[in-house]
Amino acid sequence: MKEKLLAVELQRAGYGARYIPISGFRPVWLNRLLPLASKKSTHRHGKAIDILVLDINGDWRINKRDVMLVVAALERIDRREKKLKGGLGTYFQSFPWMVHFDANGSGRRWNY
Repeated sequence: MKEKLLAVELQRAGYGARYIPISGFRPVWLNRLLPLASKKSTHRHGKAIDILVLDINGDWRINKRDVMLVVAALERIDRREKKLKGGLGTYFQSFPWMVHFDANGSGRRWNY
């Protein structure tokens, strides 16, 4: 549900919803294979998604600006949709075009 809201929010702001979902539900065995994954990952309960951010702003480049537009859109959704509030993570040092978001009720933020 939050992913659909993200597309609407980006379009409302005049941007393209150009991203690819790359991870949603994650079984325990797969979670163990990922070195940065939390043992208590919200992916294990189907409450999280990772997306590969593409050219959100339409400038024919994929860069930090695009990721930050997605982050800003997700922050607006969290403020507006209290029941969907959750964690938001970026990975500029390990996978710069990926964003994680979930609906676990926390306001946790990180960048790995």
